[in-house]
Amino acid sequence: MFTFTFLLDIHKDMQNRVDGANKTSYGKNRKEEVLPAYQHIINKLQGVSYAEAESFMISFLEELYRDKEKYIQITLSSAHQLFEETFQIACKALEKMTEQPLYKNDFTIFLTTFPRGPYNKDEGQVWIPLFQPVSTYLGNFLHELQHFQVIHYYKSTLMKELSEEEFQYLKEALTVILNDECLEFLGKLDIGYPFHQVIRRDLLWYRRKVHHFQSLLTYGCEQVKKQRKKD
Repeated sequence: MFTFTFLLDIHKDMQNRVDGANKTSYGKNRKEEVLPAYQHIINKLQGVSYAEAESFMISFLEELYRDKEKYIQITLSSAHQLFEETFQIACKALEKMTEQPLYKNDFTIFLTTFPRGPYNKDEGQVWIPLFQPVSTYLGNFLHELQHFQVIHYYKSTLMKELSEEEFQYLKEALTVILNDECLEFLGKLDIGYPFHQVIRRDLLWYRRKVHHFQSLLTYGCEQVKKQRKKD
């Protein structure tokens, strides 16, 4: 039995906003996705510590939560319903795909008001942007869960062949197979980053030809090394 908990934690939300205002991920600047009405907050967060941010962010988020209270309640209710109906079968699909039992059975999903979804594998924690469609929440979770499975079961072996940067490259590209094997749970296609599109196409081609996850990883290692040499 797999379990999930949805939380809107003001401190976790603030942490994600501070990190998002000061970091980019795979060249993607999430600050650019913030509505113009809230850009002044993003500007204030740049270059500040968590302690400094807390002096003004807690009151900002409390007011935002009050303004969006009805939306938040409806969203949490809808998300719970979606996960109650599909979470177990979706997790089983991930086990089948990665050819391993889930590395843990309990997960926490933090909703965040910032358009960025970090994760903590060891704690089984995933952040999902509150204001995206609820229909995509499970797809977001499965994307990160696939990362967790690959890291937990396969990273030590892959690192014998790849650098850390190459491993991260492969890990991100591998989510393309969700579009074949977990499409019914995604809510939208798992698109990936622009610079992964060539290897994602190759990985999907191979997966459809050889339906064996460890063989896919071996093939992926070869393709990543070829791709990185070209780069």
